[in-house]
Amino acid sequence: MKKIATQEHQYKDLNILLFILVVTVIAYFKSLYFDFNLRDDDVYVVNNPLIKDFTLNGFINVLTKHYYQGHLPATMLSYYIDYFFWALNPLGYHLTNFAIHFFNIILVFILSKKIVPKQFVYVFISLIFALHPLNIESVAWVSERKNVLYAFFFLLATISYINYLKGSKKSLYFSLLFFILSVLSKWAAYPFAVITILFDWYYKRNFLSKAYFIEKVIFILIPIISVLIHLKSGSVLEDYYTMTDRFFLATHSFCFYISKIVIPYNLSTLYPYPDKHNGFLPALYYLSIIPVIALSGILIYLYKKHLNTFNIWLFGLMFFSMNIGMVLQIVYIGGHVVVADRYTYIPMFGILFIVAIHLNDLIQKNIYKTIIFVLTALILTTYVHNRTQVWENTISIYTDAINKNPKNNLAWLNRGMLKSDMNDYNGAKSDLDSCIIYFPQNEKCYYNRGVLLFNNNKFTMSLKDFKKTIQLNSKNNLAYEYIGLIELENRNFDLAKENFKKAILIDSSLPRHFHKLAYTFEQLNEQDSAIYFYNKALIIDSTYLLSLINRGWVYYTTNNYTAALNDYNKIILYDSSNALVYNNRGLIYMNEKNYKLAIDDFKKSISINSNLYYPYFNIAKIYLETNNKEYCYYFNYSYKLGNNSALYYINNYCK
Repeated sequence: MKKIATQEHQYKDLNILLFILVVTVIAYFKSLYFDFNLRDDDVYVVNNPLIKDFTLNGFINVLTKHYYQGHLPATMLSYYIDYFFWALNPLGYHLTNFAIHFFNIILVFILSKKIVPKQFVYVFISLIFALHPLNIESVAWVSERKNVLYAFFFLLATISYINYLKGSKKSLYFSLLFFILSVLSKWAAYPFAVITILFDWYYKRNFLSKAYFIEKVIFILIPIISVLIHLKSGSVLEDYYTMTDRFFLATHSFCFYISKIVIPYNLSTLYPYPDKHNGFLPALYYLSIIPVIALSGILIYLYKKHLNTFNIWLFGLMFFSMNIGMVLQIVYIGGHVVVADRYTYIPMFGILFIVAIHLNDLIQKNIYKTIIFVLTALILTTYVHNRTQVWENTISIYTDAINKNPKNNLAWLNRGMLKSDMNDYNGAKSDLDSCIIYFPQNEKCYYNRGVLLFNNNKFTMSLKDFKKTIQLNSKNNLAYEYIGLIELENRNFDLAKENFKKAILIDSSLPRHFHKLAYTFEQLNEQDSAIYFYNKALIIDSTYLLSLINRGWVYYTTNNYTAALNDYNKIILYDSSNALVYNNRGLIYMNEKNYKLAIDDFKKSISINSNLYYPYFNIAKIYLETNNKEYCYYFNYSYKLGNNSALYYINNYCK
């Protein structure tokens, strides 16, 4: 009878799990058809050269190369496989994200059942994990492949470790292997080393043994090695918040995540860092210490009065805290958000553990448990189905952030820049205006509005924005560069030189600063200075084609044909599709009376760009000099394309 009861119980478990998986498919189905967004999907997939090289060397690079300030070979390999099958069809990438989340639901079900073999507890935890709105970001955002993938291996490592604690010695090796794969997917896996100690306490394992010490050293060494690799990649950054600020950022984040796990209200796609006023954070951040102290008081009370409940709370809170600790902003590791929905993907298990056990104890009748389970499934399925829409594209992502918090400067700024890239001038300017209205001390708002105005030939207005940018940040070399370009456009050459030199003083690593300074000297007919600064640009980057083109022209105009020819030959080696370069090289051959090579280059120029009048005009002049009767055709065609100089020859030689 006991065996039959067990089989019935397992059958019921399977049906419940299938129900959870089905409603998850319904909730996330439309997200499979979303496009890539420009909030990292372009970096990790669309423009990622690592995932597109299917040679042996390419495969090795996927596993060994640092990319985008990090080394995540398991994640890169998953994109590599996706690209092999799907190229740049976003459906495949979304499908993979969803499939991993699908398997993670099953693993959470297994893990929960191992820890607390009470049916309502483990099915409730699994249901909430499957459909929690905080997890939408991890599933619907292709760039968060690393989050669902690290979680997949993290859960496998945890289940394997529990099996080890229950007597399966070989499971320790599987746990170690899955932990390594989790670390290779995302740095968020690091806490697993201390999570094993938490499970040792939960299962009352003996801590005092040499084997135990060696085991923990091995688990701890893995994240240490990974940290050193990430440091080498430059992923750990510096910021301007003090350690006191960091403490209150951490307490705020801690409270934020618990509150959003329990009641997922007012979620946003973007939570920017708070601005400081007179050196202080907003009051809410300092007040966040109160619930942290209150929670500590509750734990002390439970320890003294209700030890079993204390153990439940301690395990759940420690699991949550150990995993969320990496993203509490105590140490800045990059990024532009103070909190993010995706960070709760694994940590939420600890809070759900506490909630599920208390709900199970509170509700005695199975019929009520079933009603709560079904209602929760319906509510969350509907919520997630609707909420996923905000991840449809980049504009919808930033629009959601703005709708949730109109003072979200990062959302206004990013949406404005995106609209600018989409040639939506009015939309971009409106967003950047709002960015300035809400955050008048944000230099990036002024700088990007200045770029927008500059690109639309509104030079007077853009000059004001760039000057304001420098007022807010005197080290913004790009603002000086744009001011130089505006002064160059206004033919204020001395002011242009002054600003380009300031840009160089701030950052001498950009060849374009030297190039623009050289071009200014070229406009002043100071050819030696022009060549000097073109040389400077080319020392930084020998393939900087603009400087090669311009230096070649200066050499040509100063009759240094050998040097000019050398520059143009170099350019053609790097880029054989530049019509102007062939035209200019043709001029050198033309001046050396090598008409055959000259005409070949002029015709090559025309084949690349038939709308340039220079090569037609140059061919016509050669034909006129060599008595080729086709010269009138070329003079006329050059004039038709806008070359008024051709009119003289037409009037005098083609009547």
